[in-house]
Amino acid sequence: AMMHVVQTAYTGHTTSFLDMQMAYAGLEPSRRAWWSAQNMWHLDPFGANRDKCRRALHPLVHRHTVTGKLSLQLGPSPERSILEGAEAESQEAQESQAVALTDEAVAAGAVYHHIWENGDIVIWDNSQCMHRSNPYDKSEYVRKALRVGVISEMR
Repeated sequence: AMMHVVQTAYTGHTTSFLDMQMAYAGLEPSRRAWWSAQNMWHLDPFGANRDKCRRALHPLVHRHTVTGKLSLQLGPSPERSILEGAEAESQEAQESQAVALTDEAVAAGAVYHHIWENGDIVIWDNSQCMHRSNPYDKSEYVRKALRVGVISEMR
């Protein structure tokens, strides 16, 4: 993916990027085995109803199609991710599990915090990095950004 920030929300606004290959490598062997045996439902981010929107089941550990390296793969957000086997639990419990997994990945990996300046362009491998724009008050600040993503399956 690539993002070009035309106007940053405010001086010092950041986006955090987590290297999911390093997160996998940083786990204890018993935790790598646990993660490797798990799957997570990714819910359609545009579906209004969590219970009826489209879902796709993905392994929590996947192999990069080019490098062959293993990395962690989490859902789009705690609100849009359900660990397989937890479907009957409350939404609060499901989100709590997703947050705990994210916290574990962050603790095991390497996080880069990019401090945006107007005109910056950042490129990352979306299959290997988890990222988030750090929160800001959208009623007070305006951010103008252009993002491009490429979806590819190399064989």
